[in-house]
Amino acid sequence: MAYTKKDGKSAKNIVDETLDLFDKYSSKRDTWANQAKEDKEFRLGRQWTAKQRETLESRGQAPIVINRVHPAVESAKAMLTSNRPSFRAAPREDSDNKVAQVMSALLSYMYDISDGRSAIRQAVDDYYVMGVGYLHVYQDPMMDMGKGEVCFHDVDPLDVYVDPNSRHRLFDDAENIIISKLFTKDQAKKLWPMYAKAIDNAADDSGSRFDFNAPSTEREDDGEVQFPEDVGRLDNQDYIRGYERYYKVDVTEYRTFEKFSGKEELLSEDRFATVNGGERQLRDIKKRLDNKYVPTKGTSDLKLGSDL
Repeated sequence: MAYTKKDGKSAKNIVDETLDLFDKYSSKRDTWANQAKEDKEFRLGRQWTAKQRETLESRGQAPIVINRVHPAVESAKAMLTSNRPSFRAAPREDSDNKVAQVMSALLSYMYDISDGRSAIRQAVDDYYVMGVGYLHVYQDPMMDMGKGEVCFHDVDPLDVYVDPNSRHRLFDDAENIIISKLFTKDQAKKLWPMYAKAIDNAADDSGSRFDFNAPSTEREDDGEVQFPEDVGRLDNQDYIRGYERYYKVDVTEYRTFEKFSGKEELLSEDRFATVNGGERQLRDIKKRLDNKYVPTKGTSDLKLGSDL
């Protein structure tokens, strides 16, 4: 499995910062998580509280559940996902026709290899029940005989921890988004074999027998409903918590323009330094702007190499 080896010191800083952010974000979403779990259970038939059930049984009444929510959610899902969605990228101008056709075919291909219908159905289900549904786009380096593919899948909303200061409906302004799950050590070592030693040395995430991401609501049913969270953890297995943290990174790039050909390119800092005169101009720019800002307007007098 391909991965990027990071500097030890910077990696430790990232880990410590991620753990601190996870504690802050999880404490701010406790109320929502309890309400979301209650909604999830209510939809599946666990609709009585312990006190309500005790009251009914003391009167000689059975706590029968007549579930009207589940059929309504399934009907809404059927209306939105009954037909296979089609993807169409519209060209902005005539020169974009071929690119648009490639993008349309690529999106359809991603949908097919990701079992898109099932993923979208689950995301729609989560949206109707818990108020939010997630689709996670990722690169699977093991697909296509190790060449890798871009795929997507649904994510349980209770596993997602979003910056509580975010106000955008799609979380575009979130500083961080963390996906956190519990894994057995054997499962984690199969997913990340390059970190097997660190996984073996990690402390067991002890505490509740049940998944911390899905809090207990103390709701009850007639005893015939089995929830995935009720299974709890496997016996004689050590568990660790995994974190996937997504955040924005500032990348320095330089816009260049060839006066003789009219060609414009956006170059990375390393690429910019390799062209003729680029290293000298790079030093001048950094000195003039104190390593903080990069000019984005105007033209460069670089004599670009023939390979550009």
